[in-house]
Parts: sequence; C-alpha cells; structure tokens
Amino acid sequence: MDRLRKEDAALVYRCAKQHGEPSSDKRGAMVDELQLTPLELIDRIAALVPSPRTHQHRYLGALAPNSQLRAAVTTMSAPAQAC
Repeated sequence: MDRLRKEDAALVYRCAKQHGEPSSDKRGAMVDELQLTPLELIDRIAALVPSPRTHQHRYLGALAPNSQLRAAVTTMSAPAQAC
C-alpha cells in the first residue's frame, strides 16, 4: 500500500522495478509509475488470482498422468529414507 496513491480520479502505482509498458507509441518505454483507473487496477489484480478448482502444477512428458512411461519412471526412483 506504500506504493499506491490517489491523484484526482486516477490511482498511481509505483513499481518496484522499471518495466516496459505497452503504450500508444509502441516503443515499450520504461516506466516506474503506472496511472490506472480503479477498474484497471482491479483487472490487473484479478489476473493474478488462479482459477478455482485448477491444479497449480502440470506435469508433461514422462510424468504426465496418461503417459505410458510414467510407471517405468516412477518405479526407477529410489524410495525416500526417513532421517
């Protein structure tokens, strides 16, 4: 909340690091502050929240759930030893 302040009708968010922000000039100028409307801020925050009932880890290749190699790969691993 230290990096967010209100100026008139817009909210100004001071970024921790400079980053390229798409703008009207298409050059991707480096910015350290973003001027957002309240709805734009909510939209950016909502994009960070994962969808409900979805897995956060996805396995591809031999570790994928339906892979024919999964049984062979997981049986080759050594069992964990308790310390």
